[in-house]
Amino acid sequence: MGEAVETWVVVADGTAARVFEERVRLGHLIERHDLALVSHEDRHHASAHSGGGAEHSGKGDTRNASPAARAEHRFLATLAAQLDAAAKADAFRRLVIIAPPTALGVLRSALSDATQGRIEACDPHERRREDADVLRASLQRLRTTQ
Repeated sequence: MGEAVETWVVVADGTAARVFEERVRLGHLIERHDLALVSHEDRHHASAHSGGGAEHSGKGDTRNASPAARAEHRFLATLAAQLDAAAKADAFRRLVIIAPPTALGVLRSALSDATQGRIEACDPHERRREDADVLRASLQRLRTTQ
């Protein structure tokens, strides 16, 4: 693989994720449509999703969770595995994660230590449907507050 991209910005919730590249710090965000991930449940039941993120009774414990919460947890675990593989392949140097608070917590806990070490910032908000320019402005504000 070629030289690592400076930063990946992952914008997710419990059912879908978008990945943007920031090739130079504070540069434009370029969406990588080939890396987008949508859960099986979201494709078939989009209208039933509340958008609140995964719910679970403890770290990794979904035994008492609703079917929707279990599906969100599986989706976030799949996303974490993909991010871990990309980090191992050195596809990016830094990682920014933007997701609702509960989904953010589930995703972060599912990431390997090596991938967690690349996290530059996290934003606990729902921003998955925002365009690249709005996300870029949010990212700049996030970086100035951390």
